[in-house]
Amino acid sequence: MKYQYNTLAVSQAEWTTSTDMKIVAGYKLVEECNDLFDNGEYARKGLSIQLFATVNGVSEPHVYSIEMLGKRTDTLIAKIGRIGLDAAKVETLKAPLAEVESHPEWQALIAARSAGEQVRREYAADQRRLDNVMTLNGRSF
Repeated sequence: MKYQYNTLAVSQAEWTTSTDMKIVAGYKLVEECNDLFDNGEYARKGLSIQLFATVNGVSEPHVYSIEMLGKRTDTLIAKIGRIGLDAAKVETLKAPLAEVESHPEWQALIAARSAGEQVRREYAADQRRLDNVMTLNGRSF
């Protein structure tokens, strides 16, 4: 099975550390496609928002989320991989996330999930009502 990722949107923030290291961190909206039969026809599997970070052009490995530090130091409150973040940098990274989340494809996915959740709630309520009818409100004889 072959995988292909189509990047639909990218938003990032850049800054330079006190040791003159250039850090680029941000989010990208990717569409995961897979070719189940190796025939060149990719089927859409889903959308996801991925966090990425680079230090001096080298990608940080195993970057999945901004990890808030339970034990805070004087200035650092979070980290991405091995990159420490202060409160200002965490706030800086909220803007790229909001920009990627405002993409029409992502908004359509969120709306579809909300509609599906509403249908699930209605089904569950109907199932409870039916259970009450069939068991005379949970009483057994």
